[in-house]
Order: sequence, then structure tokens, then C-alpha cells
Amino acid sequence: MRRLFLAGLVAMVALAGCVGSLHPLYRDQDLIFDTGLLGTWKEKPDSTESWRFSKSSDETYRLVVEDDGKIGTFEARLLKLGNLTFLDFYPEWFSGMDYYKSHFVRMHSFLLVRQITPTLEMANVEDDWMRDFLKAHPDALRHEWDDDDILLTAATADLQMFFRNHANDQGAFKDFSNLHKTQ
Repeated sequence: MRRLFLAGLVAMVALAGCVGSLHPLYRDQDLIFDTGLLGTWKEKPDSTESWRFSKSSDETYRLVVEDDGKIGTFEARLLKLGNLTFLDFYPEWFSGMDYYKSHFVRMHSFLLVRQITPTLEMANVEDDWMRDFLKAHPDALRHEWDDDDILLTAATADLQMFFRNHANDQGAFKDFSNLHKTQ
């Protein structure tokens, strides 16, 4: 049963197009809040995709991502790991039948944030890099496989150590966004 559950989680991660984690990348003491992140960000003024950050609490943002009329809402936290800045985000619960909701598990995603102003530059960990790394070093970080898809299952402390040690590896993070504040 556990294997089937994890296979389902891995499949959801694959559909989302990013490496997901059951555990957050942050501890409370790692959190920062940068008001420069607040507002709406787009690659170009006429882009159909936008990222809108608003303040949810002292250390939490509400992130609304809109892409071609489809909307996703997330809880997001900015954090520092040494000299690296990350954005950890996971989906807010959607409305609907409780029984239906109980079949979904929220997963954390991480973005490496290179800068916030004057443009927002951030990138996902590269799926191919993560796959290749974990195939070559299967004990480096707890994870589950479903075919070629990965779900990170490591505890927060292990995630932090891994990303501190490998965030600057060639190919780990690339294709940084170049978003401009529109509001």
C-alpha cells in the first residue's frame, strides 16, 4: 500500500514538471521576508503567465500563479541557506469535498532565487540533473522512484545540506526566469 501511495505521489510530481518534496526546505529560523518580492511579476507585459506575491503573515507569502487563465494558489516562504536564497512553496488546499481532498498530498517545490530586484531571477532544480545525480549517488538524498520520476522524501535538515552542497553544481539550476514587476 505504501509503495502504491508513493507511486501516486511521484506521478503527481511528474505532471507538475518539477521535483517535489514531502518536506519543506526551511526551518523557522531560516525564513526571511523581503517586501521587494510583493507585487505581480511577468516575463513580458503581454505574457499570459504571472506570479503575484502578497503578504500572508510575517514570514509567509500568498503566491497566485496564473497561466493562460488557469490559476494556482500557493503558500510560499523565502529562506536563506548560507549565502543562497530559496523560495519554498506548496499549494493551498482547494475547496471541494473533504473525501476527495484527502486523496491529494501537498508537496513542496523549491526555486533558487538569484535576485529579486530589479528583475526576479529564479529557477527550479533541473529534473534531468536530479535524476542523473540520484542515479549516480542513490544514497545522497532519500527519495522514491516511479520509472524515471522522483519524489524527495528526505527530512528538512538533509534537504538543506544537499542543496547547500549542490546548488552551484553545473546544471543543477539553470534557465533562470527574468520576471519584471508590473504592479
